[in-house]
Amino acid sequence: MVLIDILTEETLDVVVYDRNATPPQKGEIVVGTLLPIGNGQYFPILDFYHTDYEAREHIATLLQPYYQRYPKNSTEQEAFLHVLSAVLQVEWMIREEEGEVIDK
Repeated sequence: MVLIDILTEETLDVVVYDRNATPPQKGEIVVGTLLPIGNGQYFPILDFYHTDYEAREHIATLLQPYYQRYPKNSTEQEAFLHVLSAVLQVEWMIREEEGEVIDK
């Protein structure tokens, strides 16, 4: 499959060997760790985390500005975790607004 790195806007050829992995929908935001396998191809270490499809537009507007806040004072891994945390919070808020969140 071909994915777009949201931060660099580069396209990546991703090979998924796991037949049980869920393929992303067009326009869906997925999160995962990719390993390069050569010739510009990558494969995921684990199946991707698929963000809530209804939250994708809210998440997309937050990614660039939020990520840019962290590399100045953090490692790339720390910035990724901060952004992932924000993505999960947005997902939670969208689901809560739609009445899909079960009480804690």
